[in-house]
This record gives sequence, C-alpha cells and structure tokens, in this order.
Amino acid sequence: MAAPWVRLIDDIALIKPARAEGGEPTIWHQDAPNFPFDRRGFLTIWIAVDDIALEQGPLTFVPGSHRIGLLGAVDGSGEELKLESLLREDDLAHVGEPVTYSLQAGDATVHDGGTLHSAGANSTARPRRAWAVRFVPADTLYTGGAHRSFDGLALKPFQPFEHEDFPLIEAGTAD
Repeated sequence: MAAPWVRLIDDIALIKPARAEGGEPTIWHQDAPNFPFDRRGFLTIWIAVDDIALEQGPLTFVPGSHRIGLLGAVDGSGEELKLESLLREDDLAHVGEPVTYSLQAGDATVHDGGTLHSAGANSTARPRRAWAVRFVPADTLYTGGAHRSFDGLALKPFQPFEHEDFPLIEAGTAD
C-alpha cells in the first residue's frame, strides 16, 4: 500500500445567487489563514457545476500571490477590501495581474491556500453554482484554533487530523 499523500478536509457547495437575491462580490482573501493548520500545502479544487459567465462572479486570482506569505484571516464583513490595501510595494515583484476566466460546467480551478482571490457579484438572474474540495498534506497538524468544521470533534492541538471526518487519500488510489 502506498504511503498517505493528502487528507480530505472538506467539500462545500458554493452557490452565489443573483445579485438581487444577495449575490454580492466576495472580498479579496486567502483561504489558509481562516483554517487551524500548522503548515502550507492547503489546496482547493473549485469545480463549476454549471457554465459560469464573467457576469456571474467566477473566481479572480492574483497569480504568484501564494509566494508572499499569509496575510491574515478576513471575516468578509465591513468595507470591501481593495487589492492595493493588501499588497505591499515589494509584493508586486512576485505577483501578476489579477485573472478571471469564464468556466464551462465541469471546468476546475486549483489554488493554494495562500493564493489571493475574490469573486465578482452575480449580475445575472441565475445562480452561480460550484463545488469545492479541499485537501491538506497528510502530516498537517491541527493548531487548536476555532473553526466550525473542527469544533466539537475532540481534536488535540498540534496533533494530526486523525478523525473519520478527514480521510487519508493515498497516492495512486485515484482512477
């Protein structure tokens, strides 16, 4: 049997309703600071369930932003965060211009937990539907920080995520 490669942390349906029904923009953020992980390697696979036009608010990424380090957690409330307020002058040499792509149903994006990303408002009448699956390296430790996905599971700080909710995916087992 192959050695463990990654641990499945969660999957989530990401439905952005039409703007008239609350489909507002998603602010610039990194995923990793919002999770109690002790190391890098957090990975999200974001899959379009339906075709997603630019007007529906697909993800916008800042290429290379995973290289600048973690910027801290954001809660999504309050004033809109401007990209310029998150990046320092010396960060600009390490990142590219933001990129946004329309997606066909079944298309996927993959991003590191340190990648800065946002999403525009959904200005159409139909919902934007996607599904995300998130993984961490198998040896990632739980830091003890609060998070709705881990609260109440009796995880021990600075121990692995050894719990039935977070299965190991072994190298070579995918079809």
